[in-house]
Amino acid sequence: MLNTIVYHNSATTYANWRRVNSDVTFSNSCTTPSVAAYGTGNITNDPALVSLNEGNYRLARGSPCINTGLSQDWMTGATDLDGRPRIGRFDSGPVDMGCYEYLNADTFFFGR
Repeated sequence: MLNTIVYHNSATTYANWRRVNSDVTFSNSCTTPSVAAYGTGNITNDPALVSLNEGNYRLARGSPCINTGLSQDWMTGATDLDGRPRIGRFDSGPVDMGCYEYLNADTFFFGR
């Protein structure tokens, strides 16, 4: 699991994740309970999504998931679910955790 956000889920047991295969590792992911024993760069902080109730899972300003993902070569030319570049955005930081790259509201983006 790389650069994932698995948070705000509910169930009677294993609300967010359950590691059933010992080969599964987590890197630069946001979830609770902690997965620190299964990888590096993981956090348990609330990801601060724009509007969970309205299904807007983009990162809000100040989210701890901004610029905390792990960039990899294959991401050059790849896009997020909004069609925005994962690498080579306006800021030069690493990719964000989750499926959307944060776009500062003060930034103009021409394209999708």
